[in-house]
Amino acid sequence: MKIIVDSALLYIYRPLLRVALLLLLLELPGTFLPLVLLPDICFTSFPFGLSLEGQYIIKNLFLISAAFAIGSKVRLQADPKRLL
Repeated sequence: MKIIVDSALLYIYRPLLRVALLLLLLELPGTFLPLVLLPDICFTSFPFGLSLEGQYIIKNLFLISAAFAIGSKVRLQADPKRLL
């Protein structure tokens, strides 16, 4: 949880965006791992019955993927001359 808050603050300052994406990349395996290792805690009935913990993990995966989608567009907007 602390990594998410710290990396969210890094999104405010554009030069630190790559650091924020690196932190999210490091967090991704830790976020996804309980779905694989502890499916009895994350699912009430596999594959669609998510428990509250499973919903929280899926929410984090969506937030991480949204951050990477936003981060992938920033470089193109920052310096359009590099495309030429």
